[in-house]
Amino acid sequence: MTSEPSVNEFLLKDPPKDTISSAKFGPTSSNFLFVTSWDHTARLYDVGTNTQRSCYENINALLDCTFVDPTHGYVGGLEGKLSGYDFNTSVETFLGFHNAPIKCVEFCPELDPNTKIVLGGKCECFIYVNERKNGTEIAILPPM
Repeated sequence: MTSEPSVNEFLLKDPPKDTISSAKFGPTSSNFLFVTSWDHTARLYDVGTNTQRSCYENINALLDCTFVDPTHGYVGGLEGKLSGYDFNTSVETFLGFHNAPIKCVEFCPELDPNTKIVLGGKCECFIYVNERKNGTEIAILPPM
């Protein structure tokens, strides 16, 4: 069912074919929107022109995404894979694998600006700390 957007809404052209699981605006501009969906895709939209700039297809549903910078993002989903994605080249980079679905993904430059830390949170409350450059798992933080 499609309806006209209200004043505070924006209707995307070429939206995901299933429920959106996460939507994040770009780190330096709200013109870019990174979206994951239950249709197994992660999409980058240019909101200003209402166009899809990039689409990454996964084997299973993707549950969350995060920007690292304007041209790179990370996704996690049901299969437990944490992957990076280059929006310009469409190249995927494997960062790590968890033994349960990844519900939350966050880029945390504050922890160490030199190594560029990516956090992945599992549905069972553990947080995995991965180093972005080589995918090394630095720590596993259990629930408190």
